[in-house]
Amino acid sequence: MKTQEQEIVTVLAELVPDGGTALARRVGPQALAHAQAIQGEIVPWLEANELTARAWQAFQQSPQAQKPKLLTVVQLILDDDVDLAARLDALLRAYQQAQPAGKQETRTVTASGERSVAIGGNARGNTFNTGDQIQTLQPGLDADAVTRLFAQALDLARQQPVELREDVAAAVETAQEEVAAGPDADKALLNKMLDVLLDKAPDVLELVVEAILNPAAAVGKGAKLLAKQARESLQKQRSA
Repeated sequence: MKTQEQEIVTVLAELVPDGGTALARRVGPQALAHAQAIQGEIVPWLEANELTARAWQAFQQSPQAQKPKLLTVVQLILDDDVDLAARLDALLRAYQQAQPAGKQETRTVTASGERSVAIGGNARGNTFNTGDQIQTLQPGLDADAVTRLFAQALDLARQQPVELREDVAAAVETAQEEVAAGPDADKALLNKMLDVLLDKAPDVLELVVEAILNPAAAVGKGAKLLAKQARESLQKQRSA
């Protein structure tokens, strides 16, 4: 079973701005009650320690901008507690089923151009015929893989010696934010974070570099070049 972390964070993002007033108008009071139950289950865990509480506080101030960071935190929490994950899965199903017909989440996809293809939902591993050739979406091209790698990096950062832990975790979180910014990433800041990780936590750097170089990471060539350079520096450090 895989708890749907992205849906949990989406529910929280709809509740935080106005306490669920707009959500209630859209999905009705019964679905709102389930959404609030989801919030009631996860928030105590988010407030349980300084790092997760900081991410939750930042999310409350800017839900849309802080979604990637909170997603990582929620994923870590659920990976550590299967009972919580099961309860939240059940609440998510109840929330979805309580929504009036036609109010469930829908996705609109548009195809344009000759032999174009529009894909909605999860298309990993499927093959699509575009007219004169067949293209397969590779499992490696998975945005969730990037999130998982950053989650693993953050988890490893929290296992560092106490005198390094905060700096290493902050470097991972900042790097993830810049990767989430895509082509608008601050390359100078990203490079600084990679240098911090090279100096203080090479094992964490390895995961961050792997995340940046993943084909699904929508960053520019400059950011990927920095990641490659960091990998080369890491290899030199280990062979010295």
